[in-house]
Amino acid sequence: MTKIIKENLKKGDVLLNEKHHTAMYIGDGKLVHASINEKGTISGGKTGDQTGKEICVRSYYDYPWDLVLRYPDETLASEAADLAVSIANDSSHGYDQIKRWTPDFDCSSLIIYCWQKIGVPVREAGTTYTGNMNRIFKKCGFNEIETDQVATINCNVILPELTRGAKGQVVKTLQVMLNYYGFNCGAVDGSFGTKTHMAVLEFQGAKALSQDACVGPKTWNALLR
Repeated sequence: MTKIIKENLKKGDVLLNEKHHTAMYIGDGKLVHASINEKGTISGGKTGDQTGKEICVRSYYDYPWDLVLRYPDETLASEAADLAVSIANDSSHGYDQIKRWTPDFDCSSLIIYCWQKIGVPVREAGTTYTGNMNRIFKKCGFNEIETDQVATINCNVILPELTRGAKGQVVKTLQVMLNYYGFNCGAVDGSFGTKTHMAVLEFQGAKALSQDACVGPKTWNALLR
């Protein structure tokens, strides 16, 4: 797994989980994100920020993020981050996943709007949600960056094929990985039961793998990338 080291992040970096979430790093160990409305739901609340947390500045957290996208022009990156902060500090902007293109936003439309507004045409190029941000942001000049400083060691490890009913330490390893990536399989108990089965199916679907709930070489490789 790649562990993002926040000290390597720069102002304006886009933190992306392609299935679920995105945010913008603003420096000093903080980020801006759009989270949830005042009802604890994704839509149907009042326009604007009713809680002070629908769109907010907060400390950096490991979501976990799949990757980090960085724009090469640091001046524009700083402008995008400053705009995100100004939106977070303006209570006229809240969270809504349906009415998401101003004054309210969801996580992806917030980040897309900020970059489009300062002159990087990511929305114009077709970005609409987390699932296509990676491809289109790169098309608009962003680079995927390496943020970890862990040395790579080449080694050959044979991992067993796991299916429902399997038990043991390797199943615990699988469960830790799935939970880390945000595919909830419940307690790490070493038993490949219903929750682990469903989490594997969801992970395989997210990675465009055959959804057979069999953890073989391709699924292990996706987990260990």
